[in-house]
Amino acid sequence: MRTLLFTIALTLLGGCASTVTIEDHKIRSIKNEELSQFIGTLRARQESAVSPDGFLLVRITTTEDLVRMSQTKSLIVDPKVRFCKPSKKRYRLNVSGMSLNGRSLFERMRDKPDQSYDHERTYDVLLYVSLKENTFAKEYNPDLSHTGHDLRHNPDDLCISVGGGNLGTRIYSNTIRVEEDEIRQALKY
Repeated sequence: MRTLLFTIALTLLGGCASTVTIEDHKIRSIKNEELSQFIGTLRARQESAVSPDGFLLVRITTTEDLVRMSQTKSLIVDPKVRFCKPSKKRYRLNVSGMSLNGRSLFERMRDKPDQSYDHERTYDVLLYVSLKENTFAKEYNPDLSHTGHDLRHNPDDLCISVGGGNLGTRIYSNTIRVEEDEIRQALKY
């Protein structure tokens, strides 16, 4: 019995982390009218109501095929976005999920595996330009609460990484920095 438990523990711990390298990024602003081409019409309506000031599109480039990785390892890969300066406040900075050519990675998990996965991939991460504080959640469920922000008036550096996992596998990436000047430049309409 001990041998079986030891074997299971080694299987879960050994070789269960994969790394993804984000090599480059580009950033630009998008207006609410453009949002549907990145996340679909229904979701674009919902997100536009939450962030009427528009969005920032951060395109990250990696040599890893995150769709194939998600399919073969049965896991969800999501962006992790935060202000680079440490803070005890919780911010909701990005629309959940990432997409490739207008379809979320989650949706693409059900596709037939792409055979041309040996080339560079560019994934979209959408950021809210501004978001009001979620006071309702703070009162009823503090875990869902977040502090409001407005990148037009407070464009601090943002740190973005990619991660995900399931019971036995984790994926981590390096962290890229989207600098304040890049954010200011992208928000010039």
